[in-house]
Amino acid sequence: MLVNDYQGDIPIPAQIIVDGQSIRVVGIAQEAFYGCDDVTGVTLPDGIKIIERSAFESMSRLREILIPDSVKYIGESAFAD
Repeated sequence: MLVNDYQGDIPIPAQIIVDGQSIRVVGIAQEAFYGCDDVTGVTLPDGIKIIERSAFESMSRLREILIPDSVKYIGESAFAD
């Protein structure tokens, strides 16, 4: 079981800073938000290309997700349950 603090509507950033370097976000990892029951919405930035398997699975309160045209691949069970 995953423990998380995600709740409400969450925007995924277009870039993150790692060790002082700006890195563009291009995908959502496998099971990244699996079971995040308190999340009600997700906004993905333009530039996201991949949503991996089960990335948003078992999110019982998820009502809206904005997926940009840049997404070219959505993995199996990405939005199951």
